[in-house]
Amino acid sequence: MKKDGYYEFDKNMLKEQKNKHHMYSGGHMGLGEKRASSKWLEIESTYWMYSIINNLNIHE
Repeated sequence: MKKDGYYEFDKNMLKEQKNKHHMYSGGHMGLGEKRASSKWLEIESTYWMYSIINNLNIHE
């Protein structure tokens, strides 16, 4: 986690591949952010990390 509360995963963890629409293999992990933006990696990483944390909290 970065000091400002946001996360930034490696780019290869947030794959976007044509004609792959399932998340379990990582073929479609993007949220529709414009990847030309410098903030896309931070936005998508933070979303997925909070989603993971939320799922862990539900199943405690």
